Amino acid sequence: MRRFAISALLLAGLAVAAACAQDSGEPPPDDSLVAASWSALDVPATPAVTRPLIAEGASLFADHCASCHGPGGGADGPCAALLSPPARDLTSGIFRFKTTPGGDMPTDEDLFRTVTLGLHGTSMPPSRRILSTSERWAVTHFVKTLSPEFEKWGPGEPIDLGSEPGGPLAESVRRGATLYIDAQCPLCHGVTGAGDGPNAATLMDAFGNPILPRDFRDPRQFKRGVTRRDNALMIAIGNNGNSMPGFTEAFSSEQIWDLAAYVRSLAVAEPGATQGALAGAAERGGFVQRGMTASRDALTPDVTRLQLGDRVRIDLEATDNGAGRGHAIEIDGYGVSVGPAMVERPQSVTFTADRAGTFELRSPVLCGSGGPQVRGRMIVEPVSVARSSGQADAPHVVFVTGDDEYSSELTMPIIAAELEASYGMRASILSAYPDPHADHIPGLELLEQADLMVLFLRNRMLPRDQVERIVGYLDDGNPLVSLRTSTHAFLYPDGHELEAFNDFGPRYVGAPYVWDYGHENGTDVRPAGTATDHPILTGAPAEFHVPSWLYTLLPNYPVAGSQILMTGFPVGDSFDPEAGDPVDTPVAWTRRTDAGGRVFTTTLGHPVDLQQEGLQRLIINGIHWALGLDVPSEWAGPLPMNVPYREE
Repeated sequence: MRRFAISALLLAGLAVAAACAQDSGEPPPDDSLVAASWSALDVPATPAVTRPLIAEGASLFADHCASCHGPGGGADGPCAALLSPPARDLTSGIFRFKTTPGGDMPTDEDLFRTVTLGLHGTSMPPSRRILSTSERWAVTHFVKTLSPEFEKWGPGEPIDLGSEPGGPLAESVRRGATLYIDAQCPLCHGVTGAGDGPNAATLMDAFGNPILPRDFRDPRQFKRGVTRRDNALMIAIGNNGNSMPGFTEAFSSEQIWDLAAYVRSLAVAEPGATQGALAGAAERGGFVQRGMTASRDALTPDVTRLQLGDRVRIDLEATDNGAGRGHAIEIDGYGVSVGPAMVERPQSVTFTADRAGTFELRSPVLCGSGGPQVRGRMIVEPVSVARSSGQADAPHVVFVTGDDEYSSELTMPIIAAELEASYGMRASILSAYPDPHADHIPGLELLEQADLMVLFLRNRMLPRDQVERIVGYLDDGNPLVSLRTSTHAFLYPDGHELEAFNDFGPRYVGAPYVWDYGHENGTDVRPAGTATDHPILTGAPAEFHVPSWLYTLLPNYPVAGSQILMTGFPVGDSFDPEAGDPVDTPVAWTRRTDAGGRVFTTTLGHPVDLQQEGLQRLIINGIHWALGLDVPSEWAGPLPMNVPYREE
């Protein structure tokens, strides 16, 4: 029997307390939310293997697979150099997705499953929508001709794990937590399953490619699927060709099921939850969504209309796989592209329509394919009518975001969508482009139509015309709601021609960034004794806790004339000594700009802070107050704020 197994890079001596293991009885992710499980796919009987069948498979392979795997299966196709993870070298005889142990060869059914479903999280798409059952069998049997290992060894014997055990899931998870430590999984996958163990950066596969351990917290990364059987099978057989061993000899079937249950419990969100927050905001008004469908012959629709300043999300789907290369679209003149998309593998891109005009949609050269073709047009029209789902005479709130730490480009659309859905306002989102680190925020001309600006910036160096639009809006006496790092919205270097804008915090917001108590500490928040009757505090809890670190302001800030609404007290074991002794410090206040505009400021705004219903209501109330509207007596929340913190 053929054996090709790579030993795990497991080092003795890792002392991990059993208390670190999660003791959770929460149900695993809902399998209905993910693609079909690799293990659960029913495989129909194979047709007779004949020369015509192999010849058909060779033709289909050339059309659908060779662009990545190469004409002879050696992972040397024209697209191969662009792939991560790389395409499988089918000549090597090393296969990961199978039911046979260690280095044993896969069964025909194993290969058919992979051809049919593709591999989630890689560039290999499913073929079940574009190839018939007999065609998929033809490809399967052709793949076996690419490596002599199939004829030399034959298929291995599938592992039988039996039926999924019954009994309380919580008990299985607890047993699995102990096994997770015993098997030294934290060395690669980390104690929390984040893929950040001490050996994670050293791992290589059999072909010399660096590999990363699976992050168990995100079930979308599981290539087989996220059913308990999928995970159990992977634990049992290991990952042939990389550092993960199989555990059939070390553990019983019952123990493997327990370990699989524990791995599934490490998921911190349902599949698609992070993208769900973004998509949900888009559906409710945070983004303008446009769907496109591409094939070899057409792009539908061929004309896409937008308005200047729209924050756009384009979802590209495909009806065929474009000779195995997929379909992509470039927007000429915008520097924006989306794709390649394949059947059941849509791709998305978000951007801001910051230039008016007509722009060509082109299909670019992909992996040596033919020259670019014009597929359609995008027309961006100047703003002349209400652009959102709200009424034309409704208050227009423009959110301006640009921070590289707190994910404001994801949290603010959720608040914007709530303003439109529950409070009858219109909202627009302007974000740093092309990514949160950029010193460019297109569409700021929308401030000329804004009734309120909600600002979440951090250390930007915007060009003169953009920073002057923001400051000009405020110098005209318009209102502002300022969040977290907008105290230090701009940071130009010494001697820069725009250095004077570094005082934006004290001049408009009411305070600059002074210092903070350190990232290891949280904050207890409570209303200031002199402001309990302020309308912004309507419905606010008497006290709540946030995990973010407190900014120091006293004794010089907020500036004179500010009314302090809430204070925070640092909570933790180790404070930054430069922050001084812990004291109650303002975290929310109101003031007026020199031009008379209302300002509501809070130095809270970490994405986990924003999960607190008390802070959500404070911000909604502050927006109403800044607009001169009555603060709503009825609370429509809470808001579904499930957004990750972005480390600096």
